Formats: sequence, C-alpha cells, structure tokens
Amino acid sequence: MKFITPLILILSSVGLFMMYINPQYAGVTGADVFEAKSIKELKQDILNYDDALQKTRDLETIRTGLSDKFKSVSEKQRERLIKLLPDHIDSVRLIIDMNGIAASNGTALSGISLSTKSSGAGPQPSGTEGESGSAGQPNLLGPQTTLYDSVELSFSTSGSYEEFLSLVRDLETSLRIVDIISINISEGDEIYTFGFSIRTYRLK
Repeated sequence: MKFITPLILILSSVGLFMMYINPQYAGVTGADVFEAKSIKELKQDILNYDDALQKTRDLETIRTGLSDKFKSVSEKQRERLIKLLPDHIDSVRLIIDMNGIAASNGTALSGISLSTKSSGAGPQPSGTEGESGSAGQPNLLGPQTTLYDSVELSFSTSGSYEEFLSLVRDLETSLRIVDIISINISEGDEIYTFGFSIRTYRLK
C-alpha cells in the first residue's frame, strides 16, 4: 500500500504534464487571441514584435538620415534636381525650355505636339507584345515596377546642318533628361527642315 500513493501521484503528475502543462507551454494552437495561445507561441509573438520594432527604428534612422541629407542640399541644387527629374510635367514650361534651346541655336520650333506615355507596366506574358488596349494604349499587364512616366514632344524646325548639329548637342546636354526618339530630315532650297520626336520623364 505504501507504494500505491506515490505511484498514483507520479502518474497524476505525468498525466497533468502531458494533458495540460505541455500543451500550454509548447503546444501549437494556431489561435488568434493571446489568451488561447501557448507560451511557446507567445514567446514567438514577442520575438516577432521585437523584430518589427527594430525594423521601425532602422527605418526611422534611415528617414532621419535622408532628411538631413536633403536639408544639406542648397536651394539652387534642389531646383536643378527638380528640373532633372520633376514629379510632374509642366507642358508650358517644357515647350518654353525647348524653344529656348532652339532660339539659342538661331532656330524656332513649329508644329509642337505633346503625348503622355505610361512607363509602369510589368513584364508582359509571351504573345502579348505589341497588343493595344483602349485608346491605343498598350495593355499594362502585371504589377507596375517603374517609378516614372514619360512625355513625348514632337516639333519641327528649319535651319542649316550646323544649326541642326548644335541643337542636337544642346538637347543631349540639357539639364532635363531628354531622349531623342526620331529625327526626320527634309531638304529645301537652302535650308533643311528637321522633324524631332523627343521623350522626357517625370517621377510618379
């Protein structure tokens, strides 16, 4: 009889551990509320929250560093950066800038037209290249992966070949990012007529 009581206590302890303590400590309940989670799950939640807090602190440090760098940039430099890659396209200012470049080379612009192009499409599946959606725009399939849009400007100008070369050099070296898409040249009696299509960009 003297061995029965300790045996019962031992078996009760093992049963209590297996049925209650162990599930409460190391079990995987998958519960959404804290009260129903095991200690193991609560410890993992604490680790996850600590990791999220550390990432938040890291982001705050990065944000503060970028803010300090931006404040160290002079107003003149900021204006140059904005002109280099603006967050919007002022069509009137763009035309004035292009007219100014042409005027500095002794020419003038005519037949000016603008069109906006989206540059935000993700990779297209095979067989969809060249297909167009509504309003003549390409089908934009997949996630948007770029941070900019573009504007195309078409215009014509007349002048000598030397003035044409000078205009092209000024477009290539202008502070505003400009890509020359196409050039059409028509020969006249004494001067040439040049048709330009250029592309410039803006941040989204």
